[in-house]
Order: sequence, then structure tokens, then C-alpha cells
Amino acid sequence: MSFRDYITSFLFRKKLQADRDAFDSIRPPAHPSRRYINRLVERLISDKHALAAHRELEMIGGAATSSLVAALRDPRFHQEIERPNVMIDQPLALVLDLLVPLSPDDVVLAAKKLVRSSSSKIRKTAAIHLASLGRDDTLPMLAELLNDVDGYVRSYVTIGAQRAMKKGQCSETFRNGMYDLLLAQCDQEWVGDVNDAASAVIAYDPARAAVDFASERWLSPSNPYAYKILDACNRAGIVLAGAPVRGLLDYSLPQAVGKDCYPHQRVVAEALEMLARCLGDQIKPVLEIALTSDQAEIQEAAAKGLAKLVGLDDPIKFVLDRRQEVGFERLSGPQRVVYCAFLFEAEVCNGGIMQFFGNSSGNHAADTLEALRVLDHPEAYHALDTAIKLVGPLAREPNRDLRLAAFEHRYDELQSAFEPLESAYYRTTGLLKQRMLLYAAANAEDFRR
Repeated sequence: MSFRDYITSFLFRKKLQADRDAFDSIRPPAHPSRRYINRLVERLISDKHALAAHRELEMIGGAATSSLVAALRDPRFHQEIERPNVMIDQPLALVLDLLVPLSPDDVVLAAKKLVRSSSSKIRKTAAIHLASLGRDDTLPMLAELLNDVDGYVRSYVTIGAQRAMKKGQCSETFRNGMYDLLLAQCDQEWVGDVNDAASAVIAYDPARAAVDFASERWLSPSNPYAYKILDACNRAGIVLAGAPVRGLLDYSLPQAVGKDCYPHQRVVAEALEMLARCLGDQIKPVLEIALTSDQAEIQEAAAKGLAKLVGLDDPIKFVLDRRQEVGFERLSGPQRVVYCAFLFEAEVCNGGIMQFFGNSSGNHAADTLEALRVLDHPEAYHALDTAIKLVGPLAREPNRDLRLAAFEHRYDELQSAFEPLESAYYRTTGLLKQRMLLYAAANAEDFRR
């Protein structure tokens, strides 16, 4: 999909919606023949038809098993294909994904060869689907994959293991075995990827993790991924003992300044949030000082900690859930401020001001401008205010197709005009999130059930 076409062409957007509707309406025949199924399996190689074929085969279920197993023996499904659409998995990954619920024995059999492949992409494919089975007999192979030289392969093991957990497919032996394997990874370097084993450890046994992660072995300055442990515990609501966390804070705080301070700024940010949980108002003076840090992560964490002190665990998630439940019109004034500001930051930091107008966030452009004024963020307010003036009256139009009519034949002109506005805003990254959190804390009653 061309983003330019999406923004500038109503016909393109209409066709895109028609394609989505057609995909949602896919239904296989009641009794598909073997020939019909084989044709669908062949389409997994095609870039154009792969997703539709995958969806239909998923609906067909068990009747497709023999054709999918046969594809595992076909060399064409093991070759890497240049996909114009990078969102579509390789054929081998699509086949294994379909076989996980249908024939796990064949997935294990195939994985025995795939885990030794010279291709890291194939090892990643084996890792995620093998781990998602949740079977005891896969533990030796998963242990091998968790020592792979490629960090992405290790991360795919954790993703697959978490899938198995969510589906309730893990035996007690598998749960305990994966817990031990992943715990041992929590201070290891994953070349090419960031070690996120701590999240998977907590998913497997939160109570046991709360005890293990309280150990100074994991909460030590010598562990470069101590901040990932704190982050995982913060997200899971696990409260760790204050002493080792304070030790990490005291060690990293003096080093969390300037451009090259990783991972110290992350350690300080996560430690501040954790200490707000376990020390309460005792840590408030430290949080208030941290609001003036030159590191965006620390500013945001300090604001998050101050919000926790008034009983708000995650006001941004609260307002996103509230919007999903009752709709935008029934949000309170303070809730709208946080909701609109969050969408502005999410869209602009992901794809720029053009993306803000192009997505549903632009339906509330006028409300967003007011939210940025209320939050007193000059760079964000100036960026959106100027962009609205550049686009013209249609910039405030809540109907997306009417709004995007203003971008036809003006895409390059407006994109060039937006760039300096975005650059000025990006230099303040993190400040808007801090303002949202502090604003929510000042209007706490609007962010509680």
C-alpha cells in the first residue's frame, strides 16, 4: 500500500476498504476437495493470495492437514521469497502456523531439522512455532534455540512460549522448564535484539518471579538488563523490595545524563516507577526533582510515579479503555484532553503530522489542538496549529474522506511544510507524555473507576 495514495486518493481508499470487506467475507466450500485444498496451499507462496489462502485454510481446519504436511516436504516452501508486502510471512512460516493446532507432531518433526538451519530466519520460524506448542518434548530444542547466536531467534522462543501460555496449552512440566530456561537468560546479551526474557518469566509464574527477581543477582548494576526486569515487574504490578531497587537508582542516577547514557536512563526510569509502588510518599521529593531531568524516559517515569502516589496506576490506558467502552462523546473534559494528546503523540511520532490527519485521530483535530493548549506544550501546539492553517478549513473536518480532499495534489507541498514542525516537536519527545500524566494526577477523579 502506498501511503501517498491512501492520503490523496478517495478511490484508493475505497478499493482498500473493498479488499478488507472481501477478506472478511472469505468462506470455504462446505466440503472442499483435495484438489481445491492443494490449490490453496500453493497460494501460500504467492504474495497476492497468501493471506486469503491462509485464512481459508484456517477455516477448513483438519481436512487441510495432509496437504500442509506435504508442503513441508516441498523445497519451494523452504525457500525465502522476496515479498513486496513485508507484512506477509514466508511460506514455511504460514504452513507451520496452520499445522500447530492441526498436527503438532509434524511441527516437532520438521523443527528437528529447522533448528539447525544455517538461515537465522528459518531458525526464527522454527523457534516461534515450536515454542507455541507448549509440549514437554520440545524443551531440549528450545534450550538450544535460547543459546542461538542470533538474539532474534531467542526472542522468537519467548514469543512462541507466551502464545502457548495464552492458549492454555502448557503442561506443568513445560511451564516449569520454560521458566527455568528463560530465567537463566535474564542477564544474557541477545545479539541483534533486546533481551526481554523477564516478561516471559513473569507470564509463566508471577508469584515465583516476584521472589526470584527480588534477588540482587538480577537487580544488580552488573546486569545490563536489570531495567527490563524492573519494566516487566512494573507492567505486571509486581512490587519488589525497595533496597536493591534503590541501589540501582543510586548507581545509575549520576550516569543518566547526556546523549550516551544507555542503559542508565532506563534503569533510573524503571526504578523510580517501582519505588513509587513500594515506598509511596517517601520517594515523592526524588520524583519531583526527576521531572527536570534531561532524559525523556526519566521525566515520564517521574510523572508516572507521581500519578501512582494519588492512586492512578495507568491513566492513559484507563482513558483508552474508557473510550472503547463509551465512545469519545461520553468522555469527560479531562479524559478528552489526555485521549487526544495521546493520539497526537502516537501518530506523529510514528508517521508524522500527515499520518495524524490521515487516520481517525484527525477526526478530532480541533479537540486535539485545545488539548495541547490545556497541557501547555508550545511545540506540539504550534505544530498542529500551523499544520491546520496550512491545510485550510478542511483540516478540522471530522469526516476523513472530506478532510483528505484537502491533500489531493498537495501531498508534497504539505509534507515539506510539516517537516520542520515535526523536527521541533521531536526535540521535546517525552515532554507531552509527562504533561498528560501530571494533568491526569491533578484531575485524578476523572481517571478512576
